[in-house]
Amino acid sequence: MKGTAQFCVFACACGAQSTVTPTDAQVPTDDDGAPDDGGDCVTTDPDGDGHLPVACGGDDCDDLDPGVLPGAADEWPASTVLGDMNCFSLALSPSGEFVAAYGWGPGLDPFTIATWDGNAWRREEHDIPSTFRPPCLLSFDASGGLHLLQESGDHVYDTTSDVIGDDWQLETFDLFNWFDAAMDGQGRYRILLGAGVTYLSDPKDPIGDEDLQDLPGFRGAIALGPAGQVHVAYRDSSEIWHAFGGPQHLEVESIDVSIYGHDGVAIAADSSDQPRVFYEDDDGSSNFISFAERNAGRWTSEPTGLPDVNFFDASMVIDPDGKAHVCYAGHVPDEFTNYATNASGPWTFRSLMAESGACEVIVDSTGEVHVVYERYSDNTLRHEHGRPPNGRDDDCDGQAW
Repeated sequence: MKGTAQFCVFACACGAQSTVTPTDAQVPTDDDGAPDDGGDCVTTDPDGDGHLPVACGGDDCDDLDPGVLPGAADEWPASTVLGDMNCFSLALSPSGEFVAAYGWGPGLDPFTIATWDGNAWRREEHDIPSTFRPPCLLSFDASGGLHLLQESGDHVYDTTSDVIGDDWQLETFDLFNWFDAAMDGQGRYRILLGAGVTYLSDPKDPIGDEDLQDLPGFRGAIALGPAGQVHVAYRDSSEIWHAFGGPQHLEVESIDVSIYGHDGVAIAADSSDQPRVFYEDDDGSSNFISFAERNAGRWTSEPTGLPDVNFFDASMVIDPDGKAHVCYAGHVPDEFTNYATNASGPWTFRSLMAESGACEVIVDSTGEVHVVYERYSDNTLRHEHGRPPNGRDDDCDGQAW
């Protein structure tokens, strides 16, 4: 355990402690090159990080790497409370700024836009000409304009100033029961509607039949590729599907056979427009979490080895190296939120907090991972962040992350 969070790598049992055996290169030597006889150990620190090697009775498990030492940034700081909310959304600006929007709505706690400066949040309260309630989607267009799509179909945006929220404008779309959406760099929305899955290619009036496409399933998620290509993952009672292309008509192909229609599914595309899907799977005898990749027009899927939690909400991004970062909310045995990634090779996960739910994940321009999630017990919005795992034991506590 590290603080209140749990780190696991599935190459070994979670929580197992390892015994460090230094290599010959890590064992200090006397000036003549012979193995150290103990006389030099008080001054020997090959990597200069201020910690003596284990071979000298110290606590540095790798004294050839100054980044590996007790207290290194192997663990994430404790969660930070952003504020009270009933709706939130995250976005990265074209310049790489990480921004969150959250609030309760008019007459209650104010609508807040918070910008992360690398160490702390800078918060600004705004009056917006609309009711703020879920679902909601915060997005930047390619010019840096900020857009907020809300449950009512209200589109609140500011594209006229370098100061966020200096001049809010409002337009209202005729949307009905939308549950997921994405916006391209030109400020155009692609939306999933309905109790099933209906794809809407353009919400601007008038909406015609050519703008709507029924996808015969449920529990869908949408993402856009780097040039605005549309990707939708959804499921029916026996299969996981991928709808793609657009913007108006989407082609449909099968990703994987899944016997029972569980709730959880997330999709994202990499820099080459190759989609990735993270989903609850079922082989008829057990549930598990799988990850599917599409390359050269062919899907491959494999179990992640992550513990099954029957997740009901998930968010995924693909970093510049093509690695997936996912947060997902589960309810087995109780509500909680996890962060998982394959950044270091095998899938690893970090348990964030109990009594928590819906979440979003972002990887900022420095490569740091941010997870923002709601906590049910006090209706607060929480933020955790840190470097993605590298598969090493950077803080010498016997657990790789």
